Amino acid sequence: MTEREKYLLKDYPNLKGEVKVAILFKVLGEDLALTMFRGKISEDKLLKVKNRSKRIEYVAPALQRMILEQYYNSLLAFDESTVVISKNDQDEEDSNSKLEIVYNHIFNFLNDLTSEQIFYLIKEEKPSIQAIVVEQLDAQNKMDVLRRLDKNIRKKVMIEISEINNNPLDAIITLANELEKKSKKLANPTEFKRGGKTSVEDILRELPESEAIEFLSEIEKDNPVLYGQVKKAIFTFDHLISGPPETCEKIWTAIVSNDAIELSNTPNLVSLAFKGIGEEDYDRCITSLLTERQKAMFDNLSDTPVAKAEVMKARSNIRSIAYELVESGVFTVDDIFEADMIE
Repeated sequence: MTEREKYLLKDYPNLKGEVKVAILFKVLGEDLALTMFRGKISEDKLLKVKNRSKRIEYVAPALQRMILEQYYNSLLAFDESTVVISKNDQDEEDSNSKLEIVYNHIFNFLNDLTSEQIFYLIKEEKPSIQAIVVEQLDAQNKMDVLRRLDKNIRKKVMIEISEINNNPLDAIITLANELEKKSKKLANPTEFKRGGKTSVEDILRELPESEAIEFLSEIEKDNPVLYGQVKKAIFTFDHLISGPPETCEKIWTAIVSNDAIELSNTPNLVSLAFKGIGEEDYDRCITSLLTERQKAMFDNLSDTPVAKAEVMKARSNIRSIAYELVESGVFTVDDIFEADMIE
C-alpha cells in the first residue's frame, strides 16, 4: 500500500522542487495547476508530479501559504530599467501585480462561459464572492452580469469590489477551484428566442386582422402593461383611412407608389381593399391622389360584386405594405394613430 504523505511547516527547508510542485497541485487542484505548469515542465514530469500529489494526505496551512507565496513571487520578472520609486509604493505595486497574475490564472475558466452562465454560477453566492468574480470580467460581461443582479444585491457587490484586495490569496484560490468545479455542471449556452414585446408584436402582425384585434383585446384585459407596450404594434385598415386629410395623403401616397400596387389593373389591391368603404373616406384617401388620367382608368368596383374573402385579403396586403413602409421610415406608427390623438 502506498504510504500517504504529510507535510508540516518545519519540513519546508528540506522540501525539493518536485515536492513543492506536487503540493501546489494538491492546493490548487489538478485542472488549475496543469494550466499553470503545462509547457513549463515536461509531460513526464507533470505526470510524476500529479501522481505524487495524489499521495499527499495533509499539508499544514502555513506551509501551503509559504509555498504559494514563493510561487507567486517567481511569476514576476522585474525590469531593472523602470523608474525608481519608493519602497512602499514598490511593495504595493508588486503586490497588486502578483494578485493580477494569480487572478488571471485561476479565473481563466470564466473565459469559456457566457455572461448568462456566469450569472447563474454566482447568483446564489454572497456579494463578496459575486464581487470577486464580476471583477475578473471584461467591461461588457461585467455590466451584463451586474444588470441581472437584484438592485439591492448590486449595491452590495459594488461595495465589495472595493474590498477585494483584503481577501487572502489562499481563500481566493479555494474559491476559484470551487467555482470552476461548479461551472462544469452549468447547462451549455443555448441560442433560443427570448420572446418579449417584439415577439408579441410580430405574432399580432402575422394574424388576420380580425384575430389580431380579438387577441389584442384579450391582452388589454389580462395584461394592461403589455397592452400599453404593443397596442400600436398592429393597425387595421380602418386606422389607415381614419386620419386627417394631410396624414392620409402622406400615408396613401406612399402606399399607392409601392411596386405591389398597379392602379391600372382592374381589380387591383386598392380597389379591392376599398370595396364597401364610404365614398367620403375613399375620396379623402385615394381620389385626391389620382391624376385625371388615373381617375378615368380607375374602377372602384362600386357596381361589381366581390367576395368578402378577396376584400379582406386585399386589406391584409395593404397592411403588410404599410408595415414595410413604417419599417423603412417613410411614415410612422404615430402618423397612423394620429386620429386617436386629436383632441
